Amino acid sequence: MMYQFEADFPELCDVFSIGTTNEGRELLVARITDNVSQSEGEPEFLYTSTMHGDETTGYVLMLRYIDYLLNGYGTNARLTNLVDEIDIYINPLANPDGTYHGGNSSIYGAIRFNAMGVDLNRNYPDPEDGPHPDGNAWQTETVHFMNFAEEHNFVMSANMHGGTEVCNYPWDTWSTLAADNNWWVYVCREYADTVHANAPGGYMTGYNNGITNGYQWYSIAGGRQDYMNYFHQCREFTLEISDVKLIPASQLPAHWNYNYRSFLNYMEQCLFGVRGKITDSASGDAITAEVFVLNHESDSSWVYSSLPGGNYHRLLFESFYSIRYSKSGYYSQTFDNVIVHDREATVQDVELVKIMFDIDEPLAETFSIYPNPVSGNYLKLKANQSVGDITIYSMNGELCHKSNTGGTNTAFVDVSKLNAGTYIIKIVLDGKLVQQKMIRH
Repeated sequence: MMYQFEADFPELCDVFSIGTTNEGRELLVARITDNVSQSEGEPEFLYTSTMHGDETTGYVLMLRYIDYLLNGYGTNARLTNLVDEIDIYINPLANPDGTYHGGNSSIYGAIRFNAMGVDLNRNYPDPEDGPHPDGNAWQTETVHFMNFAEEHNFVMSANMHGGTEVCNYPWDTWSTLAADNNWWVYVCREYADTVHANAPGGYMTGYNNGITNGYQWYSIAGGRQDYMNYFHQCREFTLEISDVKLIPASQLPAHWNYNYRSFLNYMEQCLFGVRGKITDSASGDAITAEVFVLNHESDSSWVYSSLPGGNYHRLLFESFYSIRYSKSGYYSQTFDNVIVHDREATVQDVELVKIMFDIDEPLAETFSIYPNPVSGNYLKLKANQSVGDITIYSMNGELCHKSNTGGTNTAFVDVSKLNAGTYIIKIVLDGKLVQQKMIRH
């Protein structure tokens, strides 16, 4: 069915595999956009479902959602606008080995876990509990999804489950509220209220009338929601879509009717907030830069512009904000009293001026660390080549941390024993010592 979508709508839909599972099944994603052969700098959005293999309502609803978007393009004005303005990715089935545990012809033998007996929603790096919070190696499915996230700059996503009915927003791992908690309450309230207007009484009315903070419900470590928010600055929430995990086929049309308008509302949110392009003032070339809301950000909530277009998307609740734009080697710029209205876009294009260095001083950014400042127990380091030793020094030269990546170019670094303050993190790349300043909150 997935590849048939591509065959029927080749100009709008590209179906591809991000990898295969332990039992050889493909993890399929449908990309839907108006120019599927190009990258236009549009916000990237992801819906994914059924990482617990026996929670299948979202699986079927996402197949129908793909069909709905493709068949509505060109005839339904709202659907056409969403496909024109958003780079949409939909993965209906994130754990096919669990769903088809009983065989490829039936889902009635479905299990929660993958083929190795691991709960995939406890298997992701966690900002508080580290790279392997469940004590297991990263599973094949986890690695494929982590690589997929690295290759993209998802602005928003949602991760669908079953077993209850609620919009679960960050954080799951700790009690601290997200910097954008008021935005999360707003978008989840919009989702649930729209459902209530189209569903019978009792559907998605538990908890706080259909929404909940994850930690206040129950805390988990290793969930994908917190991984995406903390390590990828992607706004992801967990959508529990049906009390019964494996609902009868006869109930699927009703659940579609309850939810499809909310699917559209949530996806549409990635077009709002503050957005624009960040470029070099002299050349006009797009650059990657940090977008930081002053007196607001915490726990990796700030975002970055991305290439090739230099586009950024900072989703914010209605208010006034001061926003700083910065990049190493450039003078930063701060814009005060930036006005944000709900369900509207504030466009703020920015040109950064390069600092003139001595001609022999290198400007290339050889590695990145984020979040920085870091408030959790772990930060992520990513370099443009394999890394050996990682060392962290205090500002008075004291060695505070030493570890080794084992030759990879990505590492999760434990900073839980560092006191609040400023540090220098050093790595060796291509025989040369390079360093960056990091701040521990």
